[in-house]
Amino acid sequence: CIRDREYFEAMHKVSTNVNTVLTRLIEVHETYQRKPALEMLDLTMEVVETVEKLEKYAEGQGIEFETVLGAEGPWKSDKHLLNLIIENMVRNAMLYKIRVGARVTIKTEYRNEGLVITVEDNGYGIQPGDEPKAFNIFFKGSPMPGGTGLEIYISKIAVEKLGGHVKLLRPKKNTIFEFTMPMVEN
Repeated sequence: CIRDREYFEAMHKVSTNVNTVLTRLIEVHETYQRKPALEMLDLTMEVVETVEKLEKYAEGQGIEFETVLGAEGPWKSDKHLLNLIIENMVRNAMLYKIRVGARVTIKTEYRNEGLVITVEDNGYGIQPGDEPKAFNIFFKGSPMPGGTGLEIYISKIAVEKLGGHVKLLRPKKNTIFEFTMPMVEN
């Protein structure tokens, strides 16, 4: 029966959404509990590998990815937390992309003896007045379906674990999130 199939499809969609939220909540908890394990990383390789993984995931979605890697060479950080920041911010951009001409740009640079990572997208954006809520748990700046409202929040926790901070530079048009992390000595 058609109604039975529609019912089971709806139940499958709801259970998938609940599973996604639970998975992200576990990620929030694990990030809060994690003590950074600092090691020397090849920053360029970490960014490129994370973006390539997400490009494969986004294949066929019409998203153009660009990386501008001005910060090259070794960087002392927690590999898991660094990748978590990039992955969740790019995932957020992918979830709230525009339909045609979607673009995500990841930039790295050294500034004032620290690392700055910016993630810029031309997606739906954060609406005027919602800027202060952008880093709140479960906040979704878009009425579009999908996403958990945890992607930006997880990135914020991860960057704070690394002694850094994040800010929203431009809430509409192209949305830009800037993550700044201090250099870690020994």
